[in-house]
Amino acid sequence: MTEPRRLYVVIISEHNVAELQACLELQPDVVVTLTTKQMQRPGERFIRVLQEMMPALTIHALPGIEDQPLEGTEAEATGTWLGQALRPFLEQHSAPQWKRILNFTGGTKLLSVQCLLTISWDELHYQHFGHNHIQVLTLQQNQLREKGRINLEKALNPLHHARLYLDHVKPHSQPALWKSPQALPLAEAIHGWVSAPDLGLGPAWLRLCELIEKNRLWDSRNALPPQVRLTWQELGHPAEDMRPLIERLNTLEPAKPHLHLSEEGLYLPGAADKASKNWRRFIAGEWFELLVLRWLEQRIERGKILSNVQLHANPTESGREVDILFLHNNTLSLLELKVSTPPGHSLGDAENQLSSLAGRVGKTRKVLVVSPLFRRPHTNERWLGFVNRCLASQVTLIVLNAPKDLDACVNAKKPSVEIKGQGLTQ
Repeated sequence: MTEPRRLYVVIISEHNVAELQACLELQPDVVVTLTTKQMQRPGERFIRVLQEMMPALTIHALPGIEDQPLEGTEAEATGTWLGQALRPFLEQHSAPQWKRILNFTGGTKLLSVQCLLTISWDELHYQHFGHNHIQVLTLQQNQLREKGRINLEKALNPLHHARLYLDHVKPHSQPALWKSPQALPLAEAIHGWVSAPDLGLGPAWLRLCELIEKNRLWDSRNALPPQVRLTWQELGHPAEDMRPLIERLNTLEPAKPHLHLSEEGLYLPGAADKASKNWRRFIAGEWFELLVLRWLEQRIERGKILSNVQLHANPTESGREVDILFLHNNTLSLLELKVSTPPGHSLGDAENQLSSLAGRVGKTRKVLVVSPLFRRPHTNERWLGFVNRCLASQVTLIVLNAPKDLDACVNAKKPSVEIKGQGLTQ
């Protein structure tokens, strides 16, 4: 006997990840969207993403009744709409040729209840937030009874997840220098200097960073020549201390070293030196992004991680960038990365920036990953206030000392603080 074709009805809401995941898993023959007047934009995004993922799928956005859009807020009007718009469509797709399934995970309670009570369904589907399975139900004598469960094997990627909420989601290409075989070893070396600022090359590295920041040597708004000199007196370290550091930093682009020692001091490129732009960006902070990304890729499939993602709510908006976006256990996580607190910014700005981004892409886990240098200049009192602020804002805060610290953003069920060796642990 031929299996009936499956007609899958979904109720569009502000959050449609579960519905998209169900369609991807079940591969129905026809999908029908029920979209209230208030949910038109999410409905359009849902159809666009679903069509991209399943190009051969037939999708019907039910047009409704003339001069009577679906509101989903009044019982009688909703029942009338369903009777005049949905029921006739379903009658054209009836047994035995068709199996009619309603996914009532989303939508207003009134619309879901009216769909359940006023229309006969062959099967009902529901997925609770955070669960990795669909409950298969039937309605018998006004009671929902479970027939079984469908495990969700086909996971979404973070790009499709985000595009359910935003019109434009664009991952930028990774910096060219990240492809260098020396990039990751150098990033690991810099992290070592930051984590142990009193040992080895740590003191010389910190002093160089302080001078670059204090004198705004890499600020494009600061009118400086392409080459800038730091005297030995300014550096506060003799040549024998600086030389190993300079040689290590020059390994990133060995064919064109950007740092040079002389009797007068250290020559380094300024903001006007175009040839060193990529190198300066790496030294200034991209090393931390590369390090976190590679350490995360040891814990999560590469296809589920995006870096440097531009988010636009609509075409006219300038957009915001998130450092890392990844999907794990059906939960989308936004990672904001900070090496240090930029001049003119407060501790709280990092949390503000992350929280404002998170609200744009639905239910997400917010994670702020900072280097030990971020914690270094702040008193225990100020730092504790920042920790409490992050917890109150549902932000997981990680001071990254080792790869295993990132387990907190992969496995955590609730916001936490991972701070090792910083004088404060929660």
